[in-house]
Amino acid sequence: MSIGRTARGTFQSKAGTLTYTLTGVVVGETGSCLVVAIDLDSVGSVDGVTWGGVAMTLIDSATQGYVYALPNATAGTADLVVDCTSNSSVYIAFVVTEVTGCKVAPVDKFAHASGTSTTPSSGATAALTQKPELLLGFVMTSGPVEDAAGTWSNSFNVGQRNGTTGGTASLNSTVSEGYLVVASTSAATAAKTAITSRAWEAFIVTFMEAAQVSLPASISAAASVGAAAIIIGAVVSSCQSVEITAVVPDDPARFGMSAPRNPTAVTTQSFVPVRATTPATLGDGDLATWEDFIDNALGLTSGTAVVTATVMEDPTPGGAITGVVFRATGKWLYPGPAILTTGTHRFKVTVGGNVGTITCPVKFNTAGFDASGFNWYLWADTIDSAMSTTQPDGSPWTWAAINAMVDVKVEGDYTKGAGGIADMRVAEIWAEVYMTIGSIPNIIHASGRRGPSLGSGGIAPVRKSGSAGSVKHSGSAGPF
Repeated sequence: MSIGRTARGTFQSKAGTLTYTLTGVVVGETGSCLVVAIDLDSVGSVDGVTWGGVAMTLIDSATQGYVYALPNATAGTADLVVDCTSNSSVYIAFVVTEVTGCKVAPVDKFAHASGTSTTPSSGATAALTQKPELLLGFVMTSGPVEDAAGTWSNSFNVGQRNGTTGGTASLNSTVSEGYLVVASTSAATAAKTAITSRAWEAFIVTFMEAAQVSLPASISAAASVGAAAIIIGAVVSSCQSVEITAVVPDDPARFGMSAPRNPTAVTTQSFVPVRATTPATLGDGDLATWEDFIDNALGLTSGTAVVTATVMEDPTPGGAITGVVFRATGKWLYPGPAILTTGTHRFKVTVGGNVGTITCPVKFNTAGFDASGFNWYLWADTIDSAMSTTQPDGSPWTWAAINAMVDVKVEGDYTKGAGGIADMRVAEIWAEVYMTIGSIPNIIHASGRRGPSLGSGGIAPVRKSGSAGSVKHSGSAGPF
């Protein structure tokens, strides 16, 4: 859903009470942000605002004006209450707006200014964080609703407006709202011209649009999407089903599935996991078993740790391959008194009779202790290679080459202290074959299922038919 706004009501009163209630305020979309802009006399003050008993957050304020927001609101209808208990106001006016299609934490930039003139202006915000964003502008004047409304500047649309009336003109409050969706990160200003000359306070608050998802133009079988985990925008808990609905534009788009190391990162390609299954410890889909390389030689030593896995899968060919990413998960283990430093890590991949080396960065979590009293560095979910666009002989990846993959080695350089032990443990090794799968110009419902986690951020790959220790292709997602 693109970002937008919906008017949700206005209020004005000269009752001089401690609280003011606008009944039946609607939030139409769960996850949207409810916004209220309030102006009152200089004697009163706002202690807080609630919607359905849920406290709203103060975003910005000046002498008489306030802007409150309730991000990530739950859809429903409830009363909005402005509390002025500590200093009751004589007169008050406010407008309520719902921002839809926004991030869970949507507020980006804001600014305000005050003066007395016919040309109120909030002043400029800092540069916006992203595009698009929704700009909400509010001009609050010490004057009756009958005053000249003026004209919004900077292409703002006219929104809601309400105010008090009667008595001395300057002893009234009027609030007007303007709005605009911008496709630029430039600084923004909310301003008006040709209002009745009054004391005014002008505000601008900007709201960030939530990430938009595009799904593919043509999928020959729904199972090609549904059989694998699809995690977009949030981590899905173990074995929890998830449904994604997206409206796709007419122009070709690509469908993205998240990579295991970051379930919230949507790529522009789909992937088929290829798992190493020999030794069996590298094909059982968990972290409880591993293959390791141990150096327990006396004295200060340096070397290269190597763990090798034989690739036993022949995945079903898909679309044209755009690249392959190799991944492994595991940890280095060493006794507390020793000193261990690690250097470059890499994957060595054998396809047929050709061997290729792919260097990869490694991110370590902070050193800790396991139950045995060893120090350890745990790889951050996985160590990942860069996207490899060619196989070891330099030619582009093909499905024949994938099926001719013989083994994958994880290598890590190290130096250990005298009397210590360096132990590189690898629990799983797998490859991801990335390909484009087209676009679709209509609505698609894609359901996925996530199996037991490989640690933080693991996702379930497609299973493939075969004997024990290999993986099945149809049915629910497996434990990877």
